[in-house]
Amino acid sequence: MMSWSDLDQEELLHRWMQSASVRKFESENCNAADFCNEIVDEFSLSTSPDTFLEAFRAWPVPYSGACELLEQLSKKFRIACLSNTNHLHWERFTNEPELLSHFHVTLPSHLTGKMKPNKEVFHHALDVLATHPETILFMDDSQLNIDAALELGINADLTRSFSGIIENLIARDLLASSNLP
Repeated sequence: MMSWSDLDQEELLHRWMQSASVRKFESENCNAADFCNEIVDEFSLSTSPDTFLEAFRAWPVPYSGACELLEQLSKKFRIACLSNTNHLHWERFTNEPELLSHFHVTLPSHLTGKMKPNKEVFHHALDVLATHPETILFMDDSQLNIDAALELGINADLTRSFSGIIENLIARDLLASSNLP
């Protein structure tokens, strides 16, 4: 989106997280065509809705090494995916089984109807996982989502890169640097 916008990455992320259009789409309350029209307009993007949709379908791309790390962690921990997502991205991830197969539980927003940073999504996750907040480590790339988790007593770390995920796991003694994938 940065190539079609005058906004910097931080502002784009902030506005994306607050966008009513994104929230509608990622909770299955509008179709892809309407979503793309709204986003191009809302963000004043210098592209067409069709071009945006084509690019959007390819987002996000899993980090290189993510599957290996998830495989390693899933042998020792119960791994859950709590994602604000949509049917376009989820369908792609479902067709890449090596990624999703490492999660014991998946809670995509477009299927649950619940989205971060709303506290109800965290309560729902805790209910599904049948656990207490202090037993969870939640990592996310949005400070809003981290703050919401922390308010409920969930351990939470802001991570915006694969190396950040590794660093957080090592810092919490959940992964030894000698065990890196």
